[in-house]
Amino acid sequence: MIYQVKLVNLDGDNFCLENGLMAGTINVGPATIINGLDFLCPIKFDPCNLGECRANLEISDKDIGTIVVKLKGISEKPQPKGPI
Repeated sequence: MIYQVKLVNLDGDNFCLENGLMAGTINVGPATIINGLDFLCPIKFDPCNLGECRANLEISDKDIGTIVVKLKGISEKPQPKGPI
């Protein structure tokens, strides 16, 4: 099965698919009622501001409709490293 995936950033452009795009397709095996379906959708989190960042990952198909997965990332100030 091929699913359409789309990222909708709610707080700036902080999330993208692994290839750097905001939309694409994922090719996965068929789901069964007993086992369901697990698949990976690699997402990059590259925050452009501090604090909480949110996005929605929309996974859609003509048979299942659209499923929305809520994403949340938190960015903090960099911490100093080293002996000083």
